Amino acid sequence: MADVWGEVVIRMRPSEPTINLGILVPTALSRLCKTVLIIVTKSWLLFYMMNISEDITSEDCEKIKEKLRCRLRSISTHNSMSKKVYNKANKLLGELDQFFQSKRVKVKNLMRNVIDNIANDEASIEKNTSSEDNNNINQKHNVNDNHWSNERANLILT
Repeated sequence: MADVWGEVVIRMRPSEPTINLGILVPTALSRLCKTVLIIVTKSWLLFYMMNISEDITSEDCEKIKEKLRCRLRSISTHNSMSKKVYNKANKLLGELDQFFQSKRVKVKNLMRNVIDNIANDEASIEKNTSSEDNNNINQKHNVNDNHWSNERANLILT
């Protein structure tokens, strides 16, 4: 059976072309994922893995993470990827760690956790840049209604 390619894509802004990091997922690990996608815009980064198996091992996790880290380092040096974006990607690799440690967690729950974290990050950014009255409204809105996050995720998933 031929090797199965996973894809890691970084997009700095929605209007810019993507950079394909070309992560090779060997046949032995093909049950882990068919697509790995990293999308970066001005204020958020979404890490999405599709078709993750529940019986994944920590060794599998380490192999994928190390490949991602190496390629992120390489891309950041050669394409002037900002340190901020690199750090965000590494932070989400940490979240991936937690997912792998809890093997029974479904992909949907992983997506929900990541979307919630992004929502909290954006609420925090808004808090620092808007007036105090607006802060209270924005925070309340972000805590009670993640509808906008779901729409954003659906756009990526389709």
